[in-house]
Amino acid sequence: MKWLREKVLNPILNQLKQGASPEKLAWSVSLGASLALFPIMGSTTFICAIVGQVFRLNHVAMQTVNYLFYAPQLALIP
Repeated sequence: MKWLREKVLNPILNQLKQGASPEKLAWSVSLGASLALFPIMGSTTFICAIVGQVFRLNHVAMQTVNYLFYAPQLALIP
């Protein structure tokens, strides 16, 4: 639980404290999670960066969720 709080919850709370809107942060996390399951390894970082730039979302939140979803992505490839 401590690891999850340090690595996931605290960075998201810090983004809110720095002025990120809750709506944009929610969009960033949800799009980061859905794009992270794209079946081509290595392309998800690039795809998240493009989508984040187009919709002006929080790149830190998107990439954090993207990296957390590498294990499920590997499990879903076969």
